[in-house]
Amino acid sequence: MAAGTTSSSVQQLYADIVADLVPYYMDAVLLPNQQIIRNSLVVAGSTGSQVRFPLTNTYVDAVSVSEGASIIGTASSQSNFSPTAANVTFSKRGVATDVSEESLEDGGLEVVRNAVITRLSGGLAQATDKAGLLAAKAGSTLADTGELGANADFTLNFVMSPEAMAYAAKREPSVRMWYNPDTDIHQKVA
Repeated sequence: MAAGTTSSSVQQLYADIVADLVPYYMDAVLLPNQQIIRNSLVVAGSTGSQVRFPLTNTYVDAVSVSEGASIIGTASSQSNFSPTAANVTFSKRGVATDVSEESLEDGGLEVVRNAVITRLSGGLAQATDKAGLLAAKAGSTLADTGELGANADFTLNFVMSPEAMAYAAKREPSVRMWYNPDTDIHQKVA
């Protein structure tokens, strides 16, 4: 045995995973990045399963204004703020991994800790990004740029403003762990 797997060492492993999961997750997930999405809400501790994001109408292009003329009086120059709102329903995402007693004994607690954190945080981050970016794609208008031609291999790209999407978090990732003596497995769920 490379390392003991006493109750206290497994509990310390669990404590380390719980403490490090959120920073690893936040480094791996793309969507909360303020350069990509400007509208972010964290509503931890609140009730309900929806959040409301304010929406604004489209911008009006600026027009040329003669020297000394009123900007407001110039036709089509006024961009009135007419807010509406979008209701967004939260989705729960989860990922799990099993760690055998043999892995703890042979792999070393630090190696196992890093592997579990990578697997859990990466799985949560990937699920979050996929869901968000697929929603952005579904809500966008795509122009045919020739991808429907004879060549079936193509890459579809879409460009958006950082104001076009929003991100909300109901609660930060958490971990639960238990030992299943029937299978000799430590089960971890995030």
